[in-house]
Amino acid sequence: MTRNDGPSRRRFLQTTGALGAAAIAGGAEGVSAEEMQAYGDGSRPAPPEADVETILSNMSVEEKIGQMIQANVSTVDADQVESLFTDYHVGSLLTGSAYPPSRDPVELAKGINGLQEYAIGEGNGVPFVYGLDTVHGNVTVDGSTAFPHHIAMGATRDPDLMETAAKHTGDSAAAVGAHWGFAPTSGIARDPRWGRFYETLSEDPHLAGELGAAAVRGLQDGASEHSGVAASVKHFAAYSQPQNGNDRSPARIPVRDLVENHLVPHHMGIKAEPLTVMINSGSVNGIPAHASSWLLTDVLRDRMGFEGLAVSDWNDFYRMVEMHDYAPDLKTAVKEGVNAGVDMAMLSDMEHVDGFYTALLDLVKAGDVPKSRIDEAAERVLRLKAKLGLFADPYADPTKAPDVVGGARDAPARPSTSRSRC
Repeated sequence: MTRNDGPSRRRFLQTTGALGAAAIAGGAEGVSAEEMQAYGDGSRPAPPEADVETILSNMSVEEKIGQMIQANVSTVDADQVESLFTDYHVGSLLTGSAYPPSRDPVELAKGINGLQEYAIGEGNGVPFVYGLDTVHGNVTVDGSTAFPHHIAMGATRDPDLMETAAKHTGDSAAAVGAHWGFAPTSGIARDPRWGRFYETLSEDPHLAGELGAAAVRGLQDGASEHSGVAASVKHFAAYSQPQNGNDRSPARIPVRDLVENHLVPHHMGIKAEPLTVMINSGSVNGIPAHASSWLLTDVLRDRMGFEGLAVSDWNDFYRMVEMHDYAPDLKTAVKEGVNAGVDMAMLSDMEHVDGFYTALLDLVKAGDVPKSRIDEAAERVLRLKAKLGLFADPYADPTKAPDVVGGARDAPARPSTSRSRC
């Protein structure tokens, strides 16, 4: 019995069970080369060689918008799976470490494989990319190695140790079916009132940047061969110094301080070539980071040269309306965020998936979000999948999960724990 025997686990088991025992058994034993190449119904296959331009050109606007959606698999019921992949064409799934669908590594890998087979066979033929939290180990499943949190790893001042820990974390995450890890946190330690202070690496921007870059290298080592995951430098930017100390709240920071301190560790992390960046949930000097074209385009793309995928944090398009009081309604928030440069929306449940999908489709039809911007975002999602090797093989091997996740991998945590003590 795993620790998570609540509604999310039962829902996950019911959902993956509804896909058919044969599908999940196929995922558990590995999928043949012929099966891996048989994407969709054969009329518009996504080839293993990942011809992204061809795949994109064969997609409808609705399918491209679907690629921009990341849905929380822990809240998907069995009767919603078909809609998830055939109506919304969802391009990504995630689970949070607090409420994963299963804490059993084999069970999780089998379930994700089953969903992947369904998405490819019954959806539009394009595999989804699956992400989870990896800040201090693959703490989503039982038996995995938990490393000291970022602030303690920062105390070691050792990039090599940080890279080793991240490498083992990436291996563990990949073993349970993940392709994407939401780490490192590259904000600087400024305000101990802030509830995620422990996730920062250092008050020194350069040390934080050096350690964050090491984490990127470690997580992504072997990612295209399923022995690592895509990293996500987060939370861009200035998330760690909210004015009132509360999470996801406004930051008031002079531009000089922003440029000379807060942006430095992000820039150093981006030089390590992370495949993704996650956006700050708060606002910076009166503008939510998700709506700031200055941050997301001028700084992130044009000045720092980032070419990967920019993903929102949890329901942050909705927060622009409900928390920041920046947009009068969801449609305006989606317009502002997508046009500013957010490529993918992380969404908590099917209701939020429907809201984002419907709003963005209406905006495209009205000309308020140009089709070229949708093409740009969807292409970035597809290129992420291509770089991760998902068009060749999107499946994990559940039989290997216990060995990779289990006790044999504990050794790297011991020096991390010992050297991080004050």
